[in-house]
Amino acid sequence: MFISNEPSSNFSPRGNNKIKYLILHYTNTQTISEALQILQGRREAELELSAHYLIDERGNVMWLVDEGMQSWHAKKSYWDGDDDLDKFSIGVSLQNPGHKYGYKEFPDDQIRSLIKLCKNIADRNRLLPYYILGDADVNPENSGPGELFPWDRLAKEDLGLWYDVKDPDIIRAYENIQYEDKVKDLFVQYGFNPNVDLKQIIIAFQRHYEHEVFTKAPDQIGKANISNLSRLSSLLRQKDERKPLSI
Repeated sequence: MFISNEPSSNFSPRGNNKIKYLILHYTNTQTISEALQILQGRREAELELSAHYLIDERGNVMWLVDEGMQSWHAKKSYWDGDDDLDKFSIGVSLQNPGHKYGYKEFPDDQIRSLIKLCKNIADRNRLLPYYILGDADVNPENSGPGELFPWDRLAKEDLGLWYDVKDPDIIRAYENIQYEDKVKDLFVQYGFNPNVDLKQIIIAFQRHYEHEVFTKAPDQIGKANISNLSRLSSLLRQKDERKPLSI
């Protein structure tokens, strides 16, 4: 895969922290030129943003920050007991107008390049599939890469988990849906920040795993229901099954 060099000045030492996460973002910009300038620190420098890689809509991959360094992509973030995830992660940003400028589907060429890049990163760093996440997962105040991102397609390449609901998952959903504290505990078990409002967590989960509510059932946005709790239960089961054996 050809990767062009477009170095950013927005990075800092990673220290001895092992790479554990791969986090995907959208740029939320109108053009790739604008995105590149921001991520390089040449425009809107006060944002102090970057990523290790940037992929344009045609699938061209740009290298910005060495993987051995900490790029500034996740910033305020949390997952599964870890915070400040920049220390432990690789960040990849995809050119997309985002919800600010006319959110749209990600082109096939872009996704194919992303999959190739992510498989390379995941294999080299032996990443666990359930630690391949989106910006909104690790910080539900954000919305990228959003409900149009094809997470199911990446999961087929073992880049992330996707739900496969079975009867025990549905039973678990019914057992917990009446109790808000138990519902939130399930989301926290999966990795979400316990200090974030439950509604925000559910919206982030829906952007990743329940895309259809945004077009077909907007009244369910941010609400726990049997559909999303069954999917969450399926993901928790798979996460448990995929956990490496402790030595």
